[in-house]
Amino acid sequence: KQWYQRRVAITAGMEGKYSPLVIKTKDGDMKELPSFLSPQFGAVLLYDTSNKTTIDHSTTFNVLLPQLKQLLGLKSTDSADISPQEKFFMESRATLTHILKSIDTLNSLIRLVDSIPNMVIGDHIAGQIASSVEGINKAQTALSEGKLSEALHQASLARNAAEKSFSDPSILALLYFPDDQKFAIYIPLFLPVGLPLIVAYLEILKRWKKNKDKTD
Repeated sequence: KQWYQRRVAITAGMEGKYSPLVIKTKDGDMKELPSFLSPQFGAVLLYDTSNKTTIDHSTTFNVLLPQLKQLLGLKSTDSADISPQEKFFMESRATLTHILKSIDTLNSLIRLVDSIPNMVIGDHIAGQIASSVEGINKAQTALSEGKLSEALHQASLARNAAEKSFSDPSILALLYFPDDQKFAIYIPLFLPVGLPLIVAYLEILKRWKKNKDKTD
């Protein structure tokens, strides 16, 4: 899921030299209601309430609505309605995004497994990977048949399964505790116990050789 935030920054109560805050366009003009977009985040509106007692939410919404549609990749208009063509565009883009993200996540998991020797993949992770691949195939089949809603559903399931497999706790544990760190932790614990055993074994081996030489 893609989340966008709507932030309204109130400029009242600021010192005179900072209020009201304005945004200058590239043409040098000042915006009446200064606002801007932040990709992958949302929209920000600077609202001056120095001469007002309340916030006019209808005014802020009229400014932020075109920005929201622009963030969604639609034509920036003042209308809150979404045409069938716009809905088709949004569903198509979301489907392709889910499919590409699923493939990228699975490829990242493959690279991760190759980089960690002796890494064991549990059955539940293997099942999630299989579900993701199956969802990708079903989404592509639905797209080829013109079933856009079904393709979006399957692509969403595929992405969810891929992300679950990649962020599984058993895999994260291997990332935080690689083999070299395990040796660094366990060697100080087992060395005091193992060293006397090795010395005793060598002593027994030495005596055995002496007794063998005497019998010969």
